[in-house]
Amino acid sequence: MNPALTQIQQQSRAADLRERADRHNRPTRRLRRASKEIEATQQTLTAYAPQPLFLTRGFFGREHGSHA
Repeated sequence: MNPALTQIQQQSRAADLRERADRHNRPTRRLRRASKEIEATQQTLTAYAPQPLFLTRGFFGREHGSHA
């Protein structure tokens, strides 16, 4: 066996495996980034959303512990 040939074969195999791993990992990175963007937009929406009327004080007058 030619040691130079086996070394070339090993290098090409390693390059193929690396390329396959990159191809395999690329979509998950994109999906992860999209989910982070979705999470950020959901947080901003909940921050700017109006509070529900039942949880705020004074909607029904003297409710929610304000009556003495």
